[in-house]
Amino acid sequence: MSLDRDTLLDIYTRTMKVARFDEKMRSLLMSGKLATIYYTMRGQELVTSAMMAALNQDDYLVTTYRGQHDQIAKGVPLDLLIAEIAGRATGTCKGKGGSMHITHPATGVMVTTGVVGSGLPIANGLALSSQNRKDGKVTVTCFGDACCLMKRCSRAA
Repeated sequence: MSLDRDTLLDIYTRTMKVARFDEKMRSLLMSGKLATIYYTMRGQELVTSAMMAALNQDDYLVTTYRGQHDQIAKGVPLDLLIAEIAGRATGTCKGKGGSMHITHPATGVMVTTGVVGSGLPIANGLALSSQNRKDGKVTVTCFGDACCLMKRCSRAA
């Protein structure tokens, strides 16, 4: 399978966005300008960017507490993401979830779970719901560092 130039550029752009976000977060933490729990995503930028480039905007993502790279690559606005990680009311969950519980349905990020593997039954429910509605949405769950499962319901309903 070969990818066209636009797809490759999309993957590259997502990859660099994830990498730059991680660099900025680590810089803020190291300088003392931000004090929060943060899980670096170094080394996982490309895999998640390629996976998210294969999805549509309304496809579902369920990820774990170490999933900021998934959320960025899926399209969660960076200002909302960093606000949530910093515990600010302008975050995706009004600052109440922090990095472990990012949710942003507008980009398909349905839930971020604090327990590795706990997103699997949630993702199954989302996929079953899509199948029952015959909407053709894809559900992806990431349940550990770079471990992902994709369930595609037939797009041709």
